[in-house]
Formats: sequence, structure tokens, C-alpha cells
Amino acid sequence: MYRPRTGDLYFFPYLTGQGRCCPAARLSRDSEALFPKTDTGSRHRRTMNIERLDHFVVTARDLDATIAFYQRVLGMKHVLYDGQYHALHFGDQKINLHVQGKELEPRATAPVPGSVDVCFVSADPIDLVQKHLEACDVAIELGPGRQVGAVGEMTSVYFRDPDGNLIEVASYR
Repeated sequence: MYRPRTGDLYFFPYLTGQGRCCPAARLSRDSEALFPKTDTGSRHRRTMNIERLDHFVVTARDLDATIAFYQRVLGMKHVLYDGQYHALHFGDQKINLHVQGKELEPRATAPVPGSVDVCFVSADPIDLVQKHLEACDVAIELGPGRQVGAVGEMTSVYFRDPDGNLIEVASYR
């Protein structure tokens, strides 16, 4: 395995923040932040620091039914961009919506309705989530049950959207 050394030329593809690569740079002793020394004294390139999820894409058979479901059941806000791009906003994230057969570019290699498996975190206790789902006539497929989430133990319920995507709603309360 190649290990960079002081004086080596190295390419930093993620440093410009402009979506383009910056030119090769000479590795110097100031590169410690990018190439911290390991216990053995060798240097390895740091990975990028992913902070959060911004959005993901759901491919829908019926755009109107999908929008109505996510608004009614999950309280998301539908936003139309440039008269053609549909999204569902919640918190600081969003779901972009593509219609099957009319997907926007760039896109997944094989976008299909019903292929999403996602977990949303609710600020409400799970019993209130259950009551809301029942009031919306949404069948709970599994739960409530204990799961391990990204920040610890949570209680969640599972159900399906109109395209068969598996939706989990969890509470850390």
C-alpha cells in the first residue's frame, strides 16, 4: 500500500469545496491534519467528514398520492421548485420526488418505486405516533419495538407508503 511521505506530490480532490478538484500539492510537515500519523508512525489520508444527510430521492408511481401521503401522515411540506422539481421538506432535510419513467438526471442506476427503507425520528413519544397512524388509517406492519438507532436505543413502528417503501418512525423518548 502506498503511504505518502514528505515531498510527495498528492492530489486533494475534495479540498476546494467548489465541486471540482484542486491541483496536486506537495505533502509537507503541515499536512498533519490531512495525513495524521498512526501508531506505527506512517501517514494515512483522512477520510472526508460527513456531517449529515441533506436529501434522498423517492421514485413514485403516482406523484399526487405520494405527496398527499407524506403530507397527511408525516406532516411534510410539499415544495415545487422551478415549476417542475417536487420535494417534501421536514426539519433541515428533504425528500426529492421523481416519477417512475420520468426520473431526473443524475439518478440512481435502477430507480424503482418501493425500494426505499428509511427511518425518521419523531419528537413525539411512540404511543402518539401510533395513535396518529391509526387516525390516518395507516396499517402498522411491525412494532412498536426496541431498535438501535444512530444515537442509541429507540422505539419504532414500521409501515408502508403508497409505493411500498418501508417507513420506520422512531422515538428516542
